[in-house]
This record gives sequence, structure tokens and C-alpha cells, in this order.
Amino acid sequence: MAKVSMDPLLEQKLIKNCKKDKKAFEELYVYYNKPILNFIRSRVTDDELAKDLTSVVFKKAFEAIDAFKWQGVSFSAWLYRISRNTILISIEATVGKVQFPSTTATFHREKRARKNLLKTWTSRNR
Repeated sequence: MAKVSMDPLLEQKLIKNCKKDKKAFEELYVYYNKPILNFIRSRVTDDELAKDLTSVVFKKAFEAIDAFKWQGVSFSAWLYRISRNTILISIEATVGKVQFPSTTATFHREKRARKNLLKTWTSRNR
């Protein structure tokens, strides 16, 4: 994946400004929206879902910006982590809505298959 982080000093200044004035978040959103959307698009097949999940990512980041702390990673790394977790939550929610046959053996076989799918997805996309 291409490097998308902005200049660290500019990024720190913007985040500091966001903590004082939430309107300052717009510049971070404009800069990172496309890379985050592309990251999510590369992991989900539905384009509308990718757009929805991207909105969720930025909503979460906006709401948690006051809690963001510099811990040796860029703001973009934090956004990608939020993105990954948002995708996983979406997958888990979707799997939970799937209707399965009523036999116990089939239920357990399908449950194992869902777990394996989730495990495979998470190991590939770390």
C-alpha cells in the first residue's frame, strides 16, 4: 500500500487544532478520505458498503479525536486500524444475520466455516 501519511508536523498541528475546534477535522478528512475508502474497497465487494463503512470510520475518528495520543504511529495508522476493526464488525454483524439450517450438525459445520472465514480474513489483512 502506498504511503499516504501527511507531514508529521502538519498532522500533529491539525490534530491539536481539532481538539480545540472540531471544524479543523475537515482537512484531515479531505486528505485521508480517498485512501481509507480505497483500503475498505479492497476488502469488501460492495461499493455502497465501502462508502458506508468509510463514513463510519471517520465518524468514529471524529468522535474520538480528543482521545488520540501520539504513540509512535501516525494518524493514518490509527485510521487504518479503525477501518480494519470497522470492517471486521461489519463482517461479524453480517454473519450473525445469515439463516442456517436447523440441524445441529449443519449448524456447527457452518459455525466452524464462519470462524475459519473470519480467521483467514484477519490473518490476511493484518
